[in-house]
Amino acid sequence: MKNHYLFLVLLFSLIYCNPKEQQEALTIDSKTRLILVSESDSIYLASFQDDLIVVKDAAKKEGTASIYLSEDSRLLFSMERTEGHINIMDLSSFGKWLPVPIERPQPTHWTGMNNHSLIFNDGDGSVVYIKADQSTTEGFTLGILEVEESVAHHGAALYLNNDAVAMTMMSEDEEGSLPKKVALVDIKSQQILLTTDDQSLGGIHGAQSNGVFAVFGSMDGILWVKNDQRYGLMPYPQPLENSSGNWIGTIKGGGDSFIGSSRNHGLFKIEPEKQKITSMFNSDQIADFQVSPDGKYTVVLLKDNQLVVLDNGSLNMLTQGTIPDQPEIPKGFKMIVQNDLLFVTALGYKHISVLDLQTLNLLKTVHGDVAISDFKIMVKN
Repeated sequence: MKNHYLFLVLLFSLIYCNPKEQQEALTIDSKTRLILVSESDSIYLASFQDDLIVVKDAAKKEGTASIYLSEDSRLLFSMERTEGHINIMDLSSFGKWLPVPIERPQPTHWTGMNNHSLIFNDGDGSVVYIKADQSTTEGFTLGILEVEESVAHHGAALYLNNDAVAMTMMSEDEEGSLPKKVALVDIKSQQILLTTDDQSLGGIHGAQSNGVFAVFGSMDGILWVKNDQRYGLMPYPQPLENSSGNWIGTIKGGGDSFIGSSRNHGLFKIEPEKQKITSMFNSDQIADFQVSPDGKYTVVLLKDNQLVVLDNGSLNMLTQGTIPDQPEIPKGFKMIVQNDLLFVTALGYKHISVLDLQTLNLLKTVHGDVAISDFKIMVKN
């Protein structure tokens, strides 16, 4: 009778225990590779093995350089803005940077799509265009795009799948540091296909492309350029307006729509095909947000370290929760969304938490020996 009672208690606890308090079993493919950036001047090629982060190889990086991974995970980029150094590593030969870095004035803004990567140089308004190409010795081809009429400014460039680049431009007689127009430039001929001179904008900041549309946040609305050489301006709905913190200055995502952020009013869904901008999460407490690669979900990190998951289709909140395994005094967090999983690390610490994207259930915590300042999850080629 006593054994029967214990069995019932155990069965009850298994059925009714809050699932968010249980760490579910998860096996991460051991072939999944990641790039770790340490707090020192090193980067590491690593993989997951059970509950461990196993380092496979290591390489040096330039001091304060930022690290970027091409969307197809073939190339790694190092950008040192102050020194004006750009370096590239073909990840089929990890550890081998270019013998001599590419020198451009103030390389600042990296964007990428598939095997195409763009680096906008604030110091002269030029763009470095890189295409991963395994048929070449270096693993890529490289070119420089320059618009003769443009000068130094804080700008961005986006790839469109008609082999053209939508890049911000700024005339010498314009005031301020933010550009007010965009040029569409053919990559091969370097000819200007169009400019958005007829759109009156107070300033541009924030940009993203899905290959068909390139969208730019501006003080006056969302400027869009399409791969068929059409363009236009989507005016903001209320409460967005042309004043500090009240317009969309950050844009992420892809698929058929984009997600834009306003400091005071939170997140908005941007649909250039439908010419719609819709509020989806109203908050002035957003620290960061990431969009899933398929464009279906958005994960929001709030300033109190709470997480919120949004369905980008219905605009509904799916779930919310707290980042697990938080240090007492966190320096910040880095999030990556991939394959229905959310990877989160506390900066300066040696573990990564893996959560179910739709429920925020903690599936696994993996530990390593590297104090992480940044990390990238590589896709399989």
